[in-house]
Amino acid sequence: MNTFICIVEDVFQIAPGRGCVIAPGLPVDSDLRIGSGDGILLKRPDGPELETIARGIAMGGLRKRTAIPILLAIADKAEIPIGTEVWLLQAGPASS
Repeated sequence: MNTFICIVEDVFQIAPGRGCVIAPGLPVDSDLRIGSGDGILLKRPDGPELETIARGIAMGGLRKRTAIPILLAIADKAEIPIGTEVWLLQAGPASS
């Protein structure tokens, strides 16, 4: 069963080839663990779904955060509109 993580409030595109960071990300008080290569499902507000993988999480400055932003293997932030639901895939890594 897939596990809900968050609804995207902001997206930052990183240098070419690195991916996009989504916020808010994983709540700091969550028992979930997300690692590089974990499968992520994005359910966009306009209907289409997109599978991708996590490339990592941002760990700096946790004392001031309520959530940890997640770096995804998506090259164009336009693919992740605000309001997109983010789910951790339990079946293993996605293909892209």
